[in-house]
Amino acid sequence: MRPANFLLPVLPLVSLTSAWGMLGHRTVALLSTRYLLPETAKWIRELLGKESIVAASIWPDSYSHTKDGRYSAPWHWIDAKDNPPHTCEIRYSRDCKTDHGCIVSALVNMTGRVTDEELSHLERAMALKFIIHFIGDIHQPLHTENLLRGGNGIQVTFDGKEDNLHRVWDSAIAEKHIGGNTIQDAATWSDNLHTEIETGKFEDPSIRKSWSGCIDPKTPEKCALVWAGESNEWMCDYVLPANYPEGFAGSELGGDYYEGAVPIVEESVAKAGWRLAGYLNMIVVGETGLSTGVKSDGFWDQSDFESGRERPGRKDRETRITSRGPKKFMGQIGAWWGNVRAEEL
Repeated sequence: MRPANFLLPVLPLVSLTSAWGMLGHRTVALLSTRYLLPETAKWIRELLGKESIVAASIWPDSYSHTKDGRYSAPWHWIDAKDNPPHTCEIRYSRDCKTDHGCIVSALVNMTGRVTDEELSHLERAMALKFIIHFIGDIHQPLHTENLLRGGNGIQVTFDGKEDNLHRVWDSAIAEKHIGGNTIQDAATWSDNLHTEIETGKFEDPSIRKSWSGCIDPKTPEKCALVWAGESNEWMCDYVLPANYPEGFAGSELGGDYYEGAVPIVEESVAKAGWRLAGYLNMIVVGETGLSTGVKSDGFWDQSDFESGRERPGRKDRETRITSRGPKKFMGQIGAWWGNVRAEEL
């Protein structure tokens, strides 16, 4: 999710779209359940309680729209101040704002918080939901780019409807490809991607080896930067044409551009689900578990996707992770176990 073109005194308001939209986030979460080790699945169930992993995957976007949660809005992206389509690169010191943070620093912090037993159960559950969501966000190219607010300021047309480039990549491409944006559509897409990983276009061991190259919660900043860098490369390789901005504004993206984008979206969502499972397995068990194959058949009962709130309720707001002292916060999040607790901010 990216900011709209107006500001609050402290933090930006955010648009009502989310990275990959609800369809993409739900698909990433459901796909990850195919590769969770039993111990990891049990741990997630205990933290989330009655809330499904599907609901958890989109909760951070809803939370960022609340009064108490808007401090977390800048955590959904990193603003690469590069020059696409000519040069694309992530520089942490340049692109992650020290006052509000970014998706890389947020993943570091939430990775530490989710295992900190000094925190309340609710705070750890919130950290888990952030991790599930952010690993989806970081695989969307425009969540790694500063140009015109991550593409929100680039007006285009998609199948005859006026839109912006960010939302096209968040939602329009995936929803056209799958044919909808319901929870059942996410289940269908996750099943399809699972098949592609096991016996289809992602079956090649070299592909999955590259996806697994950095899935280590002991070095969360390093891995998050690797993931963000991969996504950002697509800004130069496809998202923006070589002659941008000439002729791009207002152009129709629902034809050939869409056809070329679908494989990128498919791979990005599949890779996010794969990495999410491996990352959570590493947190709980100390191994990715990915090389041993499928460990569950989608451990959340697929007839009960919708159980659990998909919007934050009063209980979620009671233990807001306060944003006081952001410079102190940003200076301390690098340690794996020495994460900053809410009361220390």
